[in-house]
Amino acid sequence: MNYKGNSILGDKSYGKSKKKFKKIDLNLEKKINSFGRQALHAKSLGFIHPSTKKEVFFEAKRPMDFDKLIKSLNKASI
Repeated sequence: MNYKGNSILGDKSYGKSKKKFKKIDLNLEKKINSFGRQALHAKSLGFIHPSTKKEVFFEAKRPMDFDKLIKSLNKASI
């Protein structure tokens, strides 16, 4: 995503460590900049296993810290 000008939040390899936003609530900016990992989650993932050649499939709920960040962002957009 960085090549498009929008790195993934919390990406230490390609993103900026502290992103500065224009016209943003300071508490929200602090929450965004203090998010301790990449804001990236796969709800489901499937593939053909290279050894067994069987299809494997995984599902996972979104982590609580990710939900809290989304709620903060949604609240700020109202």
